[in-house]
Amino acid sequence: MNIDELRTEIKSYEDFIRRAEDQFSIDLHKLKNQLLKNLKGQTGDSLTMSDDTYDETAAVQGFRNQRNANLLFHYHSWKGLILLLNYEFAEADRMFSTANQYAHGVVLLPSTGDHLFYHSLALSALYPDRSFSGRQRLPRALNKNLRKLKKWADNCPENFLHKYSLVLAEKARIQGRQVKAIDLYTRAISSAREHGFVQVEALAGELFARFHLSFNRESAGQVYMREACKCYQKWGAAAKVRMLSEKYGLRYSTEYPPRGPRIDLATVLNATQTISEEIVLSDLLKEVMRIAIQNAGAQKGFLILQWNDGLFIEAEGSTGKEDVKVLQSIPVESSHDLSAGIVNYVKRTRETVVLQNASEEGLFISDPYVLRNRPKSVLCIPILKQMKLTGILYLENDLLSDAFTWDRIEVLSMLASQAAISLENAKLYEDAGQRVYQLQKAETKIRDSLKEKEVLLREIHHRVKNNMQIISSLLKLQSTQTNDSRDIEMLKESQNRIKSMSLIHEKLYESKDMAHINFRDYVGDLTRGIFRSYGAAAGRAELKIEAEDIWLGIDTAIPCGLIITELVSNSLKYAFPSTKPADRPTDRPSTMPNELAGKHEPAGKKGEVKVAIHKTDGDEIELIVSDNGIGLPEGLDFRNTGTLGLRLVTTLSEDQLSGKIEIRRTGGTEFRVNFREIKYQDRV
Repeated sequence: MNIDELRTEIKSYEDFIRRAEDQFSIDLHKLKNQLLKNLKGQTGDSLTMSDDTYDETAAVQGFRNQRNANLLFHYHSWKGLILLLNYEFAEADRMFSTANQYAHGVVLLPSTGDHLFYHSLALSALYPDRSFSGRQRLPRALNKNLRKLKKWADNCPENFLHKYSLVLAEKARIQGRQVKAIDLYTRAISSAREHGFVQVEALAGELFARFHLSFNRESAGQVYMREACKCYQKWGAAAKVRMLSEKYGLRYSTEYPPRGPRIDLATVLNATQTISEEIVLSDLLKEVMRIAIQNAGAQKGFLILQWNDGLFIEAEGSTGKEDVKVLQSIPVESSHDLSAGIVNYVKRTRETVVLQNASEEGLFISDPYVLRNRPKSVLCIPILKQMKLTGILYLENDLLSDAFTWDRIEVLSMLASQAAISLENAKLYEDAGQRVYQLQKAETKIRDSLKEKEVLLREIHHRVKNNMQIISSLLKLQSTQTNDSRDIEMLKESQNRIKSMSLIHEKLYESKDMAHINFRDYVGDLTRGIFRSYGAAAGRAELKIEAEDIWLGIDTAIPCGLIITELVSNSLKYAFPSTKPADRPTDRPSTMPNELAGKHEPAGKKGEVKVAIHKTDGDEIELIVSDNGIGLPEGLDFRNTGTLGLRLVTTLSEDQLSGKIEIRRTGGTEFRVNFREIKYQDRV
């Protein structure tokens, strides 16, 4: 229903409302009538609803005196619409925001739905002018409104899909997603037209036109602005038509005298949408060529792309042939099927060339191609993206003069603007595909290289482990060649140290990442091996392990393994001395502290050796080795003993791990080592 029909309908209710003495209805109908008069250009100026018969300020004061939330909501919402249509976006936002305060007084969805829609457009129009903090807030406000519009659009697409699509288009514009915005603008226009919302079709067309003009796509912008003016005229908004005509210099009904049938805008929208949806370069070139020839009335056409500084024919088509040749990269200068002179002129000037009878008029009557082939109509349009030439559309009709009417030229200019965006996106997509292919090749090469290095590294760990096992076997064999218990004990200790390092390489050989081992598994295997090596002594104690799932690199794991080996061995050797003289060595080994000589564990008490490792605060790791044996004397300084084992533990803890070591003597002996994992450093 247009504005004149609405005013007629309002007038038909006046007598009934007056007789009913319903003041609310009287005030609301007067307010709505003034809104419609403003849109018609019949009020004091474009921003007011006042005229000789109505005082806007007094009316609003009356609404406030009545405390009528419904009237105040409609006033501020409709005032916001007037301001929005006149590009007073900040004031429109303020009016819409004020209306929100009175929304509780309105229960009709059409009123609140239109208000939410127009407020969203005011917000999006403000976006480029807001401060950074404002720009951060706006998307959240738009998203909040969009969620409501989507819900309504899902439930009633006939009434809300066009509104939802248009606000989504504005959001895409704000986010810089040009192709998505174009698709959504065209959807909004099509949906509004389909369901008879001419005012939304007009507004969508205007916003789409401003979108094109913001990217210097003058031809497309002018086409959509003229179509918007037609819709506003059909709606009856004469003031808006006058404003747009003055602002954009439009003579929307007579700017170009038609020389052919008018092109249906719906056809143009469909063609634009088709082009915008293609992202594969070869398919896009075919679509652009097919649509251009079909809409121009050309016999043949060429799509020329600029690669570096050269122009190459990348698509060629003609009427009567379904097949479009693409991606042949034929240099324009070497082709005999078009005028290289016309193409180079367009490249140099960035201007459209229209020849209605090329061999008899215009700048190119002496062009070699024109002299040779005598074409009738020639149209050559630059494809520009932000004033940068990306390609050229060249069309010919050898049978008809004046084949390319102004209407067709406008349509093709608009399609060329869309093609510029889509071509750039397609090129980016193709470049991305090439980069992905190159990355995949590089990844495959790296994987192969890593696999080779992994095989080599596994072989190294395997050989180191085997060599250490040989050394361990040699030590064991050597121990059989002597009867000196001290020599045997020292060889056993050395053998256990070698085994602890060998086990590290065995675990790395079995590990998936070849750089770290599961230290919990390692501790279990290591300590059980030590217990087995001490035979009867190990039988006097039980092993208890409390280890978190910690992965350590080789630089940390080896000193930790050696520390555990020394401390667990010491516990088994000294913490639980046998009460049976036959089980004690006749000669005390040199590694046994003097202070422990002669101390014995009470009979019947079962010993316990405990190994624990866990992470503490941050990235620190704590290693604890303890036993409940006879303990160390209070006066013993473990850093200055004569034993190699305890000196080794101190050196590994403080120097190699850069950690701290302490001893506790309550209920046995407990060593605590706190350290951080040693980060790998490149040694090359």
